Amino acid sequence: MKILEMILGFLTQQGRAAVQENAESMTRQIANNARRISKLLALTAIFVALLCSGITSAYSELMSSIQRSETNWTGAIFLGGLALAIASIGGLVYSLGEKRWLEALNVSTDPPPPPQASPIENAIAVLLLEAANELRERRKSPGESHETRASAPGADENPAHA
Repeated sequence: MKILEMILGFLTQQGRAAVQENAESMTRQIANNARRISKLLALTAIFVALLCSGITSAYSELMSSIQRSETNWTGAIFLGGLALAIASIGGLVYSLGEKRWLEALNVSTDPPPPPQASPIENAIAVLLLEAANELRERRKSPGESHETRASAPGADENPAHA
């Protein structure tokens, strides 16, 4: 009885340690995923702000050059705002890419491997297949045995068949 208590005590301590270790690793994984997602969200917000400021500066420079009746509206501020808007669009494409979000969520894009059947399931499947084949052959054999009885030499003795 003492040995059983010692074994059970050991197993419960090992079980607690395993559960605690799994919980800690799960917590670390969730924290890493949250960090990745927050970085992507921050990048997205920064690029949206840069896009808005680039478009605003390019638009205001274009409008002011039109009001001054200048024919050369491609000034440095207009080109800088346009370049900032284009660069921020590139950053948005990067930060909103599906691949990065799937990596941040730790989701695999590969299809999951097909489930492997256990040996017991395989054995049961083989037994069921053999039983189905046996039943199929039994269904075929009564018809064949009836025909063989009709052609047998003693088949004329039964008046019901005549």
